[in-house]
Amino acid sequence: MSNISASMLAYPGPHWRMHWLDGGLANLRLDVVGFLAILGEDAVRRTSRLASLSKTFWLPRLLPAPHSLLYVQRPERLDTVKADVTAVLNGSHRDYLPHIAAVLFDFEIPPYGVRCLRIQRKDDPKDAKMTTKWTAPVILVNLLGCGLSVVLFVASLVYGDGMSLIATVLLSLLSTLVGITNSWSLRLPSRRQGPSIDETVIVRWPNGSFLVVKADEEIARILFWEPDTLDYMVRSSALIPFSMPGTVVLMLSVIALANATIELQIGWASAYVLLNAAHWVAAALPRSWNWDTSAFDIDEEMVMGGTQSSSYTAAVWKAVVFTGSTVWVRLNQAVPKTAAWDLWLAKAEAHVKTREKTARSTHTDLEPAILRRATTWRRERQASPWVWSIPNEWDPTRSWWEAFHELRPAVKTDVSIEATQA
Repeated sequence: MSNISASMLAYPGPHWRMHWLDGGLANLRLDVVGFLAILGEDAVRRTSRLASLSKTFWLPRLLPAPHSLLYVQRPERLDTVKADVTAVLNGSHRDYLPHIAAVLFDFEIPPYGVRCLRIQRKDDPKDAKMTTKWTAPVILVNLLGCGLSVVLFVASLVYGDGMSLIATVLLSLLSTLVGITNSWSLRLPSRRQGPSIDETVIVRWPNGSFLVVKADEEIARILFWEPDTLDYMVRSSALIPFSMPGTVVLMLSVIALANATIELQIGWASAYVLLNAAHWVAAALPRSWNWDTSAFDIDEEMVMGGTQSSSYTAAVWKAVVFTGSTVWVRLNQAVPKTAAWDLWLAKAEAHVKTREKTARSTHTDLEPAILRRATTWRRERQASPWVWSIPNEWDPTRSWWEAFHELRPAVKTDVSIEATQA
């Protein structure tokens, strides 16, 4: 018997046929559609942190992978970006860029590029907040999920599918439960009384580029040094009473969805495929497309010769020109601790004192070589009133090699003495 079965498997007989949909569409089974409701965890988590700033996150809607947001312990801080951040005045240093600053400076600087921005805070109320834009992609995804929930609710009534109706109601209410438990706010610290000291902060990116930020001490504290802890509406002690019922609701929803009619299951599958694609796109878009940063005004300063450099040494020099000092270079660990760099920094400190700041002519077209976003490029070019220059046109790269060769004989002598003593 086993030989006959093996023969039939190897050589299909005259009664062999391909299985399609026996009995028509009514026998099509899409039990796997329930799994579509729990896919897309990574994209949902990445978009939910911003989306939960808006009350639209409370809307009853379809939400892929809602279980990924049923936290037992929620994140307490926002994501950070790898960079070396140093304050010139007080010497503070950290090896990452906080999320708020990363949002405000969400643009790419090419290798060895240098950019200088002056930040001012508008006159906002005491409880000024940073929140999401109404046109943010994460908000549009929330509205899309709500619209699809309404469509499936109506379709369930039209087709008389009670199981689909139950799944629609349960999954929509689950998203509201998730929205309430993850809702948080980000409150900017209120203004301090009295005068504020100007501060300059250097951001060195891993690709060898620099961002010089000039602001008063209060803004620098908000952007770079203030803890960006999340102020949740629901306390952590109340998470378990919310999370446990949410898990049960999700299980019941998947069971009801698996027993819906084929017409509604096709609709559910299409809705979740569309929603997962929308969440993925929203997660891939720049952070600045989601945040409302209207609480800050940004102007840009330029440097003669453009802000793009041909070498890392030239990039460090242009950052020194913008700051007017070399003190931050060691604090930022921007250069190695060698005698050649010490000599170069001494020369750079002497030459930077001759820098000049001139008003930019409205007809001058300097080539900045560092673009932000196409939507804001024109506004930023018009908002660059100052240009820094060095009258003697000091060559930083050539000066470093001169310092290296100047110290080279002394290095050889020290090595020969050590060899003799050995």
